[in-house]
Parts: sequence; structure tokens; C-alpha cells
Amino acid sequence: MSFNAPQDYLSYVTQWEEKIGAFIEFDPHRAESRAGAASTLNGLPFAVKDNIAVKGFSLSCGSKLLAQLKAPYTATAVEKLLAAGAEPVGKTNLDEFGMGSSTDNSGL
Repeated sequence: MSFNAPQDYLSYVTQWEEKIGAFIEFDPHRAESRAGAASTLNGLPFAVKDNIAVKGFSLSCGSKLLAQLKAPYTATAVEKLLAAGAEPVGKTNLDEFGMGSSTDNSGL
């Protein structure tokens, strides 16, 4: 599928999110704020697993135990994407504490 506008991306994600529930946290408007920046990835939206820190987002690791925790810093891998112009728009679910591969055992 080819995406021609931010609205295409938002429509696609919203449609699938209703079916699969991949996101723990989703804010599609974050990418719009940097969409005009002159850089390699120019506001490209991306999601981050909820066991990787992104300052200002949750860091629950798929566990109710950490459900209220907000990341105090941003992981190096995410910093590199930010430096290239990409923008994190959400955190995706995972098995609790990353102990699995199917997301069937998420605590959230």
C-alpha cells in the first residue's frame, strides 16, 4: 500500500488498531509537528515497543505493575531516529516484560 498523505496513514492505522489493538499509547499528531523539517526522515511516524524508553511516553513493558510509569529519558536508538527527523507516535504492546513473542500474554 502506498501512502500519499498523513491522512492515509492515520486512516490505515485507525482501521487496523480497531481490529488488533497493537498500541498501548497512540498520538498521531506528534508526527505532524515535524513534518516540514528538512532532514532524512522528515516527520516519518514510527511506533516503539513499550519496553524501549521514549521520554514523555509510557514505559509499562506490558505490565500492570508499571502501568503508570513514564520514561524519564529516551533510548539511544530512538534518539538516532529523532535526529534523522522521524517522530514516535506511540508505544506498542508486548508480552509482559518481553517474556514471549505473540503479545498473547500482555498484562495490559
